[in-house]
Amino acid sequence: MKMKGLMGWAGAAFLAVPVMAQRAVVTDPATGFRHMAGQLLVEYRDGATAQERAAALKAAGVGVERRVRRPGIAARARGWRDLELVAGGMDVGVAAAVLRRHACVVAAEPNWIYRHHEVSDDPLLSSLWGLRNSGFGAGAEAVWSNGAVGSSTVVVGVVDEGIDLGHPDLNANIWVNPYDPVNGVDDDGNGYIDDANGWNFAANTPVVYEGGSDTHGTHVAGTVGAVGGNGLGVVGVNWNVRIISGKFLGSTGGTTADAIEAVDYFTRLKELHPELDLVALNNSWGGGGYSGLLHASIIRAAHQGILFVAAAGNGDSNGNAINNDATASYPANYDTTVAPTGITPSVPPSSYNSVVAVTSINSSGNKSTWANFGANKVHLAAPGEGITSTYPSSSYATISGTSMATPHVTGALALLASREPNATADELRRRLLATATPTASVALSTRTGGRLNIPGLLTPVTATSLPTTPIGVRASLASSQVALSWVPAVAAGSYSIQRATSATGTYVRVGQSLSASFTDASVAQGATYYYRVAALNVNGASPPSAVVSIVIPSAAPVAPANLTAIAGTTSVQLGWTDRSSNETGFGVEVSTTGKTWTQLGTVGINATGCTVTGLARRTRYYFRVRALGGGGLHSAYSNPVQARTL
Repeated sequence: MKMKGLMGWAGAAFLAVPVMAQRAVVTDPATGFRHMAGQLLVEYRDGATAQERAAALKAAGVGVERRVRRPGIAARARGWRDLELVAGGMDVGVAAAVLRRHACVVAAEPNWIYRHHEVSDDPLLSSLWGLRNSGFGAGAEAVWSNGAVGSSTVVVGVVDEGIDLGHPDLNANIWVNPYDPVNGVDDDGNGYIDDANGWNFAANTPVVYEGGSDTHGTHVAGTVGAVGGNGLGVVGVNWNVRIISGKFLGSTGGTTADAIEAVDYFTRLKELHPELDLVALNNSWGGGGYSGLLHASIIRAAHQGILFVAAAGNGDSNGNAINNDATASYPANYDTTVAPTGITPSVPPSSYNSVVAVTSINSSGNKSTWANFGANKVHLAAPGEGITSTYPSSSYATISGTSMATPHVTGALALLASREPNATADELRRRLLATATPTASVALSTRTGGRLNIPGLLTPVTATSLPTTPIGVRASLASSQVALSWVPAVAAGSYSIQRATSATGTYVRVGQSLSASFTDASVAQGATYYYRVAALNVNGASPPSAVVSIVIPSAAPVAPANLTAIAGTTSVQLGWTDRSSNETGFGVEVSTTGKTWTQLGTVGINATGCTVTGLARRTRYYFRVRALGGGGLHSAYSNPVQARTL
């Protein structure tokens, strides 16, 4: 399938350009991510004239391929500025730098390539373990028996490949646009004519299903909401929900330009129709570098109360899991409380983070070996291996990937929204994270330390409810103090911190009436501390959290002073002044240039002087010394001295 450019913009005639087919895909040498050769996304400041734009593009040696569809002028105050896809023969990095220097340009970025996050697996059907209430399933079947099967008023967007609209297990749950009947007219004025079930942003058409290639989107949609109780095939987390297709991925991937347009499409729907209960977007894809323009689109959706659920990623090209805290994986690593970079002026961040990053566990409760992780950037785990769901041509298939874990979470949020229709997006997300089940395999590799827990998520919060136990407690050093953080608990009014000085010692309260975090300044160097957190409200306190511990390092010793060197024929005698009381020895280093140093011996010297032997005659040497301490600590180096052997 070919991914094509837009056919028009607000009535203007533009030539359709088969972008993916005509242009090569190249790898950015700085990031290792792939993007379209010669293509850039350019956003202009408000009021930029045609002459200014033309001058900027000419200077960069690029021309307009198409304009990326945006909402109207009335929305520009919220960061909806004109955006164009441009291309030319100049190096993308050079062209971007030239464009950014022009006063009319807000941002210029590569057009990154994204792919879905699935892993091929056994094609045979298997049981829906991920939805069961036993083992390590998410427990959806437990809430179905209590009548929690979803609602036709709750809407979810699937930003992905297309969806097989005619699949017998999906058809009844596909959204049909009530605002724009199929009549050749853009009835609701959102810029898309007859977007009956969503839009195909890759080909600029309302046809969101193009046959057997739309396997991934169809599978994802089935996990969110395959029809339940119909005696057919499988069932989704929701038996009843409405799914909108935001197709931007094709057989060769998708681009930043199309991803931005897809996200903005859903935001514009919510703006135009506030009564539309559009809860979340499912994003089982990734692979590009950071895009401030895409980041801004996700923030705009957050301002409209739309959550952005994203796959954490399936590791590197060798199948090795990646730590997203150290190596960012987008879009999972975006944070909507942080303003996007590379855009001037920028889009104001949202008051809450709308992004939920999801990793995968298997039916044994182990984190999938290939699934990305991150104690800060990946929020929770969900079933992602051996997941059976809908497939094109009325069939079913079993697939694995963080792509498959993500719609379990999106579906759970939709299920909660059906039970809590007045909850805000921030409240839905907080409840999701606070009710995760602590799980050993992801205890230290996700923010919550746990996995999706649908029964806990849907447990009603009443006026007499005790708060849930805080999870995801983390302790870190900050300027010789201990900084504690945790995932906010459900129904918590405040928090209390208890501390012990041994694993079996007595816990003493060191903080109370806390709102979100705590810094313990009353710690001693060289000591180990153990902490636990409890949530409180007017009804009482939760059980204490799991215990976290941290070692406070001893202070580093002070650098020695007054280093002296007396030369012999093949030796140099060194001496120095000790200025510390907590050193465990001294390390001496030698150099013949004063730039490249070699340590003398593998252990410290337990004296304030030594004689260095085995040196060459008539050669200049440089020496320096530092004090060594416990726990691998050491002082800065002394001032170097030099000596020439005789």
